[in-house]
Amino acid sequence: MLSLAVWNLLDNAMKYSPGRPVVWIRLFRDGTRAAIAVRDEGIGIPPSEQRRIFQKFVRGAETAALGVKGSGIGLAIVDHVARAHGGHVHLESKVGGGSTFTLLLPLEVTE
Repeated sequence: MLSLAVWNLLDNAMKYSPGRPVVWIRLFRDGTRAAIAVRDEGIGIPPSEQRRIFQKFVRGAETAALGVKGSGIGLAIVDHVARAHGGHVHLESKVGGGSTFTLLLPLEVTE
């Protein structure tokens, strides 16, 4: 399922980067967590939408204007997969300046 989460992030990065289809993926260690970051130079996400876009069937306001197809479940899946692995998703975004979604997953499983 982790591959599905990463696939969704890569797919979104391409869809929401019209005319600028450059996407970076970075794998690194962040303390006691593994991190997978996907960064784009796309349209970005307004602060007012950043929490809501992880909910099922929620899509950003700009999606209709861009004609981007989708159901609004991709980021909900990413969030669900991260939580199922004991982690979370961190988002940094600036309208017109792109977004970085980082999956943060514990390196050691604790019970």
